[in-house]
Amino acid sequence: MLRPSGIAGIIFCATIMVILAFSALSAATPLQYVPGQIIVKFAPEVGEIRAQKSNSGISLGIVSLDRKLEKYRVHAMDQIFAHKDSELAMIYQMDFDFQSDALEVARDFARETHLLYAEPRYVYRLCEAPNDSSYESGLQWYLDKVQGPEAWDIAHGDSEVVIGIVDTGVDWDHPDLADNIWFNSGEDVNGDGLITAIDWNNVDDDGNGFVDDWHGWDFGGTAIADNNPNEDEPVHGTHVVTHNEVGVAGMSWNCTIMPVKVSRTPYPGYLAYGYEGIQYAADNGADVINMSWGRIGGNPSFFEQEIIDSAYAKGAILVAAAGNDRPGQTYAPPDTCPPHYPSWYHHVIAVAATDQNDRATSFTFYGTWVDVSAPGQSIYNTWWNDTYTWLGGTSMASPLVAGVAGLVKSVDPSLNSDGFEIRMQTTSDDIDGLNPSYAGWLGGGRVNARRALGSQAPEVIADLSIALESGSKVSAGDFRLCWSEPFDDEGIVRYVVYRSTAAGSLGDSLAGTADTTYLDLGTAGSVSVNYFYSVKSVDGTGNKSDESNKVGEFDCGLITAR
Repeated sequence: MLRPSGIAGIIFCATIMVILAFSALSAATPLQYVPGQIIVKFAPEVGEIRAQKSNSGISLGIVSLDRKLEKYRVHAMDQIFAHKDSELAMIYQMDFDFQSDALEVARDFARETHLLYAEPRYVYRLCEAPNDSSYESGLQWYLDKVQGPEAWDIAHGDSEVVIGIVDTGVDWDHPDLADNIWFNSGEDVNGDGLITAIDWNNVDDDGNGFVDDWHGWDFGGTAIADNNPNEDEPVHGTHVVTHNEVGVAGMSWNCTIMPVKVSRTPYPGYLAYGYEGIQYAADNGADVINMSWGRIGGNPSFFEQEIIDSAYAKGAILVAAAGNDRPGQTYAPPDTCPPHYPSWYHHVIAVAATDQNDRATSFTFYGTWVDVSAPGQSIYNTWWNDTYTWLGGTSMASPLVAGVAGLVKSVDPSLNSDGFEIRMQTTSDDIDGLNPSYAGWLGGGRVNARRALGSQAPEVIADLSIALESGSKVSAGDFRLCWSEPFDDEGIVRYVVYRSTAAGSLGDSLAGTADTTYLDLGTAGSVSVNYFYSVKSVDGTGNKSDESNKVGEFDCGLITAR
């Protein structure tokens, strides 16, 4: 396919020797970072970066940096986000002699005062449980478990809501997915909604830095990046897609799927370009971004958190798998799980996995940093080459929550990541009683789509009435307000009573009460003002109803002197 004009040579120009080294290392040991590459961010005072390339390597005209560039035989240095005019434009990748350890090279460059940070390029593994064959119930039991059918009575999702699948690619022409795949209208030259010969113009028509990216982007490709994010081995991304068409149902029926491939064919099982993928999805309008992958342990990355922060600032809801045990590396209470990235990062919703009985799966990571849980065992869904299969892992739990986010975003477009996180934590079903050894470590509970979606404002109170309290004097007595409890799917937890001196004003809140009655003391027969009352109700998730009907002193037949 075609190479992006805006990022030519950024991270895809590794030599054959580096590819072979990567492949050999991945076969021998669990990779933590890419050999022969580091990521650096220049300090603002450096100004414009002017890299000069010669037979001896790269030079910048900065003595201390040039010494390191020569020491490690840096042969390429390019912007990772070349089309950016923000701080991200100061982030570069350096390619060097692969015989030097990337972590040690990064530590050496990190001492340089002209850089804000220097890090290896960490690689990630898919959060898929090995050989999950414990199929026990209906094909898609998990949708009933999270009350998907009840949620669909309220909403099916909206095609305007875009869910970015940052993964190993998506079989975007799968019959169950094709109608929901994102189409970049900015690259549709004649606006006919089709990819035709005129659109194959090798031009970045929408100016997003990527050429002819009609259905997303492949950051790995076979050798270089290209515009075909279809899946190849390892197969994973197609299974995490949320949808509803032909063979299986998904959580958000009508939401649009944006495929972003961040794996690289010569490196089976590893994802090296996840954060470029996150940035692409956010830049191109993804409302929700799913990340069913991660790395265990090690240090957090300034670069990675910066990309997460950038996507969050654009309004994206970021959802990530909490992580799985690895062979020979298992955790169970009371052990503490090590950090797992990106689910540990700030602004990311971390999802643990549960089984058919709402119990934590044997493989799931857990901890106080987990935000919510979702079914992640024996999940039947789409597979590559137009097929279907069962898989398990927090990889499968995360997209269920991303699908719920798409549904909720469909009915509440103003909802941001923080608001969705709070909603997840307050509307999920409490499963601590079923998991006593995991209590407090599975987030707010197991996600409940109906409660998350149906957590709307209570009905407006329409029967507020007022009467002079029995025994009160007309001249200086007490008013009794009464009303009926309105309907709310979460249940009303309190009411707020308002009193004003004008019929058209809400006025001041007097107090909160759990009862459907309120006594206002000593206000009847005021010689200076007339009072008007109204009530609002508040449900268990903090939603507040609109103002009730208004009542006032005249409703009691009182004549108030002015």
